[in-house]
Amino acid sequence: MKPLEALQSVQFVTIQGKRFAVVSIEDWDMVLAWLETIAVAEVLPPEHQETALEVLRKRQLDLQKWEIAQDARDSLAAFRAGKLKSQTAEEIISELHGESGDS
Repeated sequence: MKPLEALQSVQFVTIQGKRFAVVSIEDWDMVLAWLETIAVAEVLPPEHQETALEVLRKRQLDLQKWEIAQDARDSLAAFRAGKLKSQTAEEIISELHGESGDS
């Protein structure tokens, strides 16, 4: 869960006329860490903020590339282990559309 999702999942209760926000401790810790990061970034000079954003974007792209590569490795291993069968693009598309493929 992302920090903003955690904030959106907060539930509210009223006890003795006072309203309280209820969130899991894990989500609370994540939101606090996120807010602390934002607070630190806000005191940086604008050029350092831009550099930090570039670093974060690059790390995010690198993580996405790693995840794609890991998915490819997992799929290849499953194929080699006989857990996946070889199919043409047409067969896969037909299967995705719910067709029998026997036509």
